[in-house]
Amino acid sequence: ALDEAIRAGRTRNEARMLEAIREAGVGAPRIYYYDPDGGVIFMEYLEGIRLKEVLEGGADGRVLYLVGEALGRIHSRGLSHGDLTTSNIIIHRGGVFFLDPSFGSRDASEEEMGVDVNLFLEAFRAAHPRWEELLKSFFEGYKESCPFWKEVFKKAEEIERRARYVKGV
Repeated sequence: ALDEAIRAGRTRNEARMLEAIREAGVGAPRIYYYDPDGGVIFMEYLEGIRLKEVLEGGADGRVLYLVGEALGRIHSRGLSHGDLTTSNIIIHRGGVFFLDPSFGSRDASEEEMGVDVNLFLEAFRAAHPRWEELLKSFFEGYKESCPFWKEVFKKAEEIERRARYVKGV
């Protein structure tokens, strides 16, 4: 019963988050139907490439700028993704689309936004050898679309320090 309640909550949240992301002007698949009790979502299929694969093939700064801009846009609307990895971003028709925001929030705190940034940076650094150069583009895109970017970046750095401390213990 607890499993079912958790699954229903995550399914409902994912459908609502995808809609909220689209309303923020950021790419996300359209929801055609969802059944929280059944744990089922029927959504638009996006013919595209996961950011992880784009990075493995050699990405340029433009793609990272668009990712940063899209994340900044959802954050500026008070949304967080909750699981922003390079596998949950699709490049489709030259645009950025976010997938699987089932852990996201429609009333996100700076902490939750900082977690989004931190998780993305961790996944990106692990997947790409030229990460420092390309991340400049991500940061520029984010700054362009999120007016409180300094606070979020500060929170992301704080989260990274806490993680390093825990790993070192």
